[in-house]
Amino acid sequence: MNVLDHLKSSSIDDIKSYCKNTSINAGAAMIHVNGDFNLSTLVRNANFFGFKETFYVGGSKQWDRRGTVGTHHYTDLNHIKTAFDFCRMISEDYRLLGEFFTTVYRHTQGENVELKDIEVD
Repeated sequence: MNVLDHLKSSSIDDIKSYCKNTSINAGAAMIHVNGDFNLSTLVRNANFFGFKETFYVGGSKQWDRRGTVGTHHYTDLNHIKTAFDFCRMISEDYRLLGEFFTTVYRHTQGENVELKDIEVD
């Protein structure tokens, strides 16, 4: 098992509990543009940095988990239908960092996302 030495004899549920209890209140998100390329990388990196969760906006719930090398068992991946839903959902718990997300979505989907209540750094 590809986990810390002190967790090698633990069950998946125990490891998931450990990750939840030691995670920081942060999340990482990516928007679906074409295929699920790099989604596994997002989940792996979020797990490495101790993020609480990840978000996949606009993509399918069916994706190739092999690239996560098992980290998908320990770090939650939330599937969100639209960028608007994502911005509305995270506005209570997170501070949105980066304007790239909004720019890409507007370019690929032509949707105007209202960010008046969300601070973007």
